[in-house]
Amino acid sequence: MAMQLVLCAAALSLFFGSARPAIANDETIIQQVSGNGTRSLRPFSVEGQWELRWDLKGQSFAVYLKQSDDEPVGLTPMVSQKKPGNGSTFYPKSGSFYLRIIAEGDWAVTVAQLEKLTNAPQFSSPTPSSSDVSLPRNLILREVDWSRSRYGMLFANFTIENTAV
Repeated sequence: MAMQLVLCAAALSLFFGSARPAIANDETIIQQVSGNGTRSLRPFSVEGQWELRWDLKGQSFAVYLKQSDDEPVGLTPMVSQKKPGNGSTFYPKSGSFYLRIIAEGDWAVTVAQLEKLTNAPQFSSPTPSSSDVSLPRNLILREVDWSRSRYGMLFANFTIENTAV
């Protein structure tokens, strides 16, 4: 049984100890659109981790992420904002998607593919032995991928395996 988590580097640093700084990554702009009001955007495909950035000039804004076959990803909007402003959100999975935007007023969105970092922090996890009975020894850290957003936030996408199951 495995579960995926997305955490900021600050939280990882507290849990695993300090990490070496990673050098900045490159990104590829997949889609950049501005508009007014409600509309569905053209489908896009991403490989790995990506970021949605927005700038709202109007009064309300919601972005729903949908798979290319029109199935929603999650039950709630990816973004929901009730006043002008901007921001970004991280999404760790590959796929073919499109954005359904419901808004009042002018807005702009950008989808950016985040590239893997070079010189990323390295962590290791001990391998449990048969005499280990404590929960932390039953968890093994696997498949760590790092990326950094345009705004400097460092993200780790990793899998934790529970060997007790």
